[in-house]
Amino acid sequence: MRPSRRVFLGGLTATGVLASSMPVAADDESEDVESFGFGEGAYGEDGFGGTSAVESDLTVQLDGPESTIVNQETAFEVTFQNDGDDTPEDVQLAFTFDRGDDIAVSDVDVEYRVAGDEKWETLELSDSTDGLTGAYPDDGFPFPAEEKRTVELRIVFWESDAFSILVSVKGVDEEDHYADTGRTVDVGPTPEDIELQIDIKPGEDDDGPPPINPNSRGRTPIAILTTDEFDPIERLDVDSLRFGPPRVIEEGDGGEAEQYTEEDVDGDGEPDLKVHFDSEATGFDEDDEYGKVVGQTHNGTPAAGKAEIRIVGNGGGSGDRGGGRGNN
Repeated sequence: MRPSRRVFLGGLTATGVLASSMPVAADDESEDVESFGFGEGAYGEDGFGGTSAVESDLTVQLDGPESTIVNQETAFEVTFQNDGDDTPEDVQLAFTFDRGDDIAVSDVDVEYRVAGDEKWETLELSDSTDGLTGAYPDDGFPFPAEEKRTVELRIVFWESDAFSILVSVKGVDEEDHYADTGRTVDVGPTPEDIELQIDIKPGEDDDGPPPINPNSRGRTPIAILTTDEFDPIERLDVDSLRFGPPRVIEEGDGGEAEQYTEEDVDGDGEPDLKVHFDSEATGFDEDDEYGKVVGQTHNGTPAAGKAEIRIVGNGGGSGDRGGGRGNN
């Protein structure tokens, strides 16, 4: 069984929403796409499938990024809405995953839940001439007038190579009135980890590596520098950041980020991300020579940076080289 095969389906409304966690090695913002009413097929006069379109007040919308990466959870959201006066029975949302060649049920995992629910359910997929298909719910549901429902999706594409896939959603009632929409998503290989440029305790006047006092109970400031290749302010998930010696970080521990500011630390005219970490939880001792920051981007790409430090205070070093400050 493959590890961490979590997928989610979120928010079902008369709008199909596609929200992806990762692009092909870049962070993409979710974007809304055009909403199509029933009887206004997104990919042809008759929409997706065999029945001719019939005017209806139901709409479906799919939103989200245009790219993601393999083996990592991607978020989609579908909005489904009834703007009319009637209550159609047995309404379903049908999902299709088609990449133009062979695709197996084992290549895609999907979970879903209606917005507001806590429990995720598995969307059962099956092979068809159109690709992989699945429906929510299995037996359909009545959809009252002026109601809007949102379904959240969690999707993982299991594959080693890059490919493009058409993700489409179609709402249909018992009289074959329908609305549909879709989007092509580029799925790329897992990007390499991002190397962060960090400055531990920026502004220290001492020559040599910055001092770290293992007995400090305050906060340790670290600047994550903006470079031509990477903007930490825009791309890093600050809540994911941890700081400590490499041996502690590799065990999944370290001090967590407690607050952050944006300021130009290195004087290059570009704002940098200055993060304050819980010093007491960092786990340094007298033998440590490096401090390491790890975390991930908003789309889940791992990021890490390492710099030299020197231990002072009761943990080692000498007080005349700067010592440790109780609030750092």
